[in-house]
Amino acid sequence: AVMSRYFDECCLLVGLCDQTEHGMRRDIETALAHFERVCVNVMCGCSAAIAPDERAATAFREQVMPHYLGDPRVDILLQNSDFGVGGE
Repeated sequence: AVMSRYFDECCLLVGLCDQTEHGMRRDIETALAHFERVCVNVMCGCSAAIAPDERAATAFREQVMPHYLGDPRVDILLQNSDFGVGGE
C-alpha cells in the first residue's frame, strides 16, 4: 500500500521457478487491489543467472492469463518486445 502512494502501476514477473497458478493469481489480484494498472511480464531467457521455468510460464499462459485478457487494467507481455521495445 505504501508503494501505491507513489506509483500508479506495477510490473510483475511470472514464469519463475516454483511459481504456481495460485501464487500468480494472488500476486495479480494483490497488485490490482493497490495499483491502477498492472503489467505482467513472462520471464524470457536472457543473460541473467535466473532461468525461466517453462512449467510456470505454461501455467500462466493456459490457466491464469485467460482470466485477465479482457481486463483493461492488466497488460501482458509474453515476449519482452511485445510493446515494441526491448529485443533479443
